[in-house]
Amino acid sequence: MQNAGVFVNKLKNFFDTHWYWSVSAIILIYFIIALKIVFTTGPVGQDFGTVHLPNTQYVMKGHFIIEQSTETPLTYLLASLFLRAWGQEQGVRAFGVFCVLVNGFGLFILAITASKFISRSVCLLYLAFIATIPLFVITSIVFCPDALTFLPFYLYCWTALSIERETRIKKLFLLSTALSAIQITGILIKYTFAALCVPAAILIISIGVRKKLKMRIIVALLLIASIIPAVTVVSYRTYARARPFAFDVNNLRSTIHFFIPKKADIKLFKAPVYFKPITNQKGEQLTVDEYGKPDKAGEPGYQLLVKWRYSYFALLNLSTFTDILNITRKRFRDVNIYNSIVDSDVNRVDNTCSRLSCINGSMIFLLTWVAGLCLVIVQMFKKPFRNPQDPSLFKNVCIPACGYFFMIVGLMALMTNDKMLYHGYWLPRLVAPAIFSFFLLYFWLLEKFGHNMIIRIFMVILIMYQICVQLALNIW
Repeated sequence: MQNAGVFVNKLKNFFDTHWYWSVSAIILIYFIIALKIVFTTGPVGQDFGTVHLPNTQYVMKGHFIIEQSTETPLTYLLASLFLRAWGQEQGVRAFGVFCVLVNGFGLFILAITASKFISRSVCLLYLAFIATIPLFVITSIVFCPDALTFLPFYLYCWTALSIERETRIKKLFLLSTALSAIQITGILIKYTFAALCVPAAILIISIGVRKKLKMRIIVALLLIASIIPAVTVVSYRTYARARPFAFDVNNLRSTIHFFIPKKADIKLFKAPVYFKPITNQKGEQLTVDEYGKPDKAGEPGYQLLVKWRYSYFALLNLSTFTDILNITRKRFRDVNIYNSIVDSDVNRVDNTCSRLSCINGSMIFLLTWVAGLCLVIVQMFKKPFRNPQDPSLFKNVCIPACGYFFMIVGLMALMTNDKMLYHGYWLPRLVAPAIFSFFLLYFWLLEKFGHNMIIRIFMVILIMYQICVQLALNIW
């Protein structure tokens, strides 16, 4: 046991000394995995032919504002540059390469941010976990706005950390301007970034109170960091005549069932694909009602798209740790007609690895939620964690992540049309930056409460096992 401790310390010292080289090596592994997908199967996923390609073609005609849409234009504007330069098929691949490079830099920013809360050696473990997880690898290359959400989100967290540590007024104004610019850029990529306006306001007010700034300075910082981005999103939605969403608080009584664990959740450990049909004894797909019961007047049935059959967190676990849409196993066909995901290419090796990934991932998720509860308790009651010199994980990462998460999940639960929630809006790509921030809590727990060697070894084995399974999924 003593020799093992000496070896672990030597390994820790090695990674601490060569930290930047280790981060670069992990990012290089991500590049290899992601570029392999781009050039073999193509960066095309769900809604490509029905939403993302038409929007790009619309922007190519000179329209910067996408009217009556839930999408904002920056991703499509960037994609249009690649399609103009290389044509449609090669342009899509070129845009995939661009997304890989952007998200490689996003991983670097994530590493720097995470290292403020956990040791460098644990941070490398966290980075390797994120860089190989199916949700990150796939979302970061697929042709859609979600592919470009990681970098602005982690730049936001990094800038918020810098603001909290800054004491000079001029520098505070400069950093607040940068925070505002990051939010506006994020909003032009995806509306969900509007959720960061509130955490930005909380950050500025807490800093103003703690540093005893003058009221006019606090108001000015609030205007720059929070109010201007909020006005930007409202102005854009008004100008673009964006489709309004209908909400009904009473609908929460129904949708609350979606968040309660169910017996059927165990079936998801078999790692079914997204478009697995509901069939009769002859193997023919049935038309069903919203609850999955045969109905001739219904829609084609899919096992995962049945109202309240599975819980949200079980579906989230499945789609985080497996390639549920089979993006990496489809064939890149003519992008003009490609509107769906092919499920027939899933082989036995993929399915076995996916099941192992799903089961192991559920334990990581469970410990992540435990870590979140521990952090809230510590934040409320333990004074050392409220030291002004200590960077606040709760304020700078968790609150923005919760805002980003509930902007989608919380509002979907209140929508009059609850079909959106159980019919695909549980896919984690919509809230991926928030989920990766939540996973940071797991590693924070590993460091703060892992003094017991058995607990620490167990948590490290879970992560190492998950990384190995994920690498196996990406190699085959």
